[in-house]
Amino acid sequence: MKHLMKIFSMVMALSVVLSCCVFSAGAVEMDEEETDEIEVFYLDDNIKVTVIPKSAVAGTLALQAGTTSSGTASPYAYPSYKCRSGNGSHCRVTIDNTDDSASMKATIDYTIPDGSVNTTYTIHAGDGKIILVENTSGADLTCTISVTIKAYRATSVDYSFSAYQY
Repeated sequence: MKHLMKIFSMVMALSVVLSCCVFSAGAVEMDEEETDEIEVFYLDDNIKVTVIPKSAVAGTLALQAGTTSSGTASPYAYPSYKCRSGNGSHCRVTIDNTDDSASMKATIDYTIPDGSVNTTYTIHAGDGKIILVENTSGADLTCTISVTIKAYRATSVDYSFSAYQY
């Protein structure tokens, strides 16, 4: 009977560990060092996010007036943009590493009424990310996009952040 109880205890412990792994899968962890391709994921049934490496886009995409900031992360910076009801169902965000030599880690937190998801990318000097957020149902987009920029293996990094809802 003791042997059966030990086996049962080990099975229960294993099930707890596996259930914790399943619940923690809500945080999407993507690293540019793993992929330099277009990535698509959903925040919920209707909120689609497309992440495009700037190196994959020929030329420069013009960004209409919205929120623009730039500066130096020494070692951190925290730009953000709030998509509001009545301003459209799409949002475009660009994060550029304008530094000549330093890389940066950009952790992007997407907060919607039903929760949040975050992604982390390494962005090398001269590169960037274009993030397209879309409410596929056509309804107005309501979300907050917060970015934590951290100098990676450097004391500081120059960056540019732009966002526009349409």
